[in-house]
Amino acid sequence: MAQKPVPGGMIDPITHYVVNCFGDVLEGRHTLEQIFKECPIVGDKEGTSSSLSIHISRIMEVLEINLEAKSKNYTDPALCAVFMINNWNYVVLKVIISEMATILGHDWIIKHTTKVHQNLEHYQRTWDKVLELLMLDSNEREMLNVVEDSMKEKLELFNKRVNDMFSVQSTWFILDGQLREKIRISVEKNLLPALENFTARFQKLIGKDAYEYAMFDTDALLNNLFRGNKIGNLLMGM
Repeated sequence: MAQKPVPGGMIDPITHYVVNCFGDVLEGRHTLEQIFKECPIVGDKEGTSSSLSIHISRIMEVLEINLEAKSKNYTDPALCAVFMINNWNYVVLKVIISEMATILGHDWIIKHTTKVHQNLEHYQRTWDKVLELLMLDSNEREMLNVVEDSMKEKLELFNKRVNDMFSVQSTWFILDGQLREKIRISVEKNLLPALENFTARFQKLIGKDAYEYAMFDTDALLNNLFRGNKIGNLLMGM
């Protein structure tokens, strides 16, 4: 039976539990190392790494499998990416500030920091289909005087989808403030130039009224992105 996804793409309880348990484990590291030395893991004949580090590495492998499986419970690709961003960034930061950094090693940290950035890219790509609505085909570029209705429809559909996405994503939460700001800036850099370019072309057809079709407060929506806020009233008033 599929488990319910964590609301808002937040930290999975198992991730939180496992990572924080390592703090207690590391407090008794020397005792555990002595126990593992007396009862070594089968197959660790060369002794190139401590038995404790082997156990922790294996637990982290299981945690990774668990997160990958749970990410598939999200039907929205954007929320799936947010879930993975939150969880892997949380794990990596916990590792960096603890003895786990020495146990797991620099390569492990680099590998899993890369996972965070990969999921940032996955999230950014979820906006592609929305931005495609603002692309003009060759006929529309060459015959602006006959495509007013088509451009109105595109802009209205774009407005609806953007409002829907912001309405939903404002209820999600990204824990790391720097990552949240990085995503907000990336959305802004992709969204605003495309909208301005499309609206400028539309303005050639109907004049200054073109800007009235972009019926949302971009700054207000961007500022609420991934803050766990409910801004339904803001959207409904537009």
